[in-house]
Amino acid sequence: MEFLTLITDTKVSVDKFPEKCPKCGKAIQSSFHIAKETCFNKEKVAQRLDAIFECPDKKCGRLFLAIYKRNDGINDGIEEDFLLARMVIECPERFDECIKKISPKFGDIWNEAFRAEHHGLKDICGAGYRKALEFLIKDYLIYRSPQKETEIKNKKLDKCADELDEALKKRVKRAIWLGNDETHYMRKWEGKDLKDLKALIGSTLDWIKGVHLTSHYENEMPDKK
Repeated sequence: MEFLTLITDTKVSVDKFPEKCPKCGKAIQSSFHIAKETCFNKEKVAQRLDAIFECPDKKCGRLFLAIYKRNDGINDGIEEDFLLARMVIECPERFDECIKKISPKFGDIWNEAFRAEHHGLKDICGAGYRKALEFLIKDYLIYRSPQKETEIKNKKLDKCADELDEALKKRVKRAIWLGNDETHYMRKWEGKDLKDLKALIGSTLDWIKGVHLTSHYENEMPDKK
């Protein structure tokens, strides 16, 4: 049993604090910030508790919302007022300016999938991440070769991947495979999940940012003759 202090200075009991960060996935001792009762019934008894926690990991440090539901007494032996139902990160992911420039829609699509995932919609968010990847890769190729825009837009994503540098192509191909698994009835890559798909897309973003940064400084600092 744990206790949370509400904004009214009232203390309520909960079954547990979040033990895993919904952003970085690490096991944590979460830091509590503030909580508020919501969703009142006709008797003005709160049926839900919203609590803000923080991941203590220095590389993450994200705030997230823990949603608790009123204990209805069905769970024998559980005496706490509220039980942890789910955790949500409402703050959108922020992407580098160069990514926004190269693929303006990527961040919007990613964050729609991100919100779906953290609202527990695990069966549909993967398709969203897959769509975000498609926009990122096609926009990147168009950014690199604007004269081929129409051709790239009409080309299948795996064929677009063939036009990438070899190192990038390897990670993008695997991201496509896992993204397709999220949209098909049968999975081909058992043992791989959303975490792997997001890791590969993240690696792709890092690669594109690195190339963009190198190009930027090569233009500003040309080789001396």
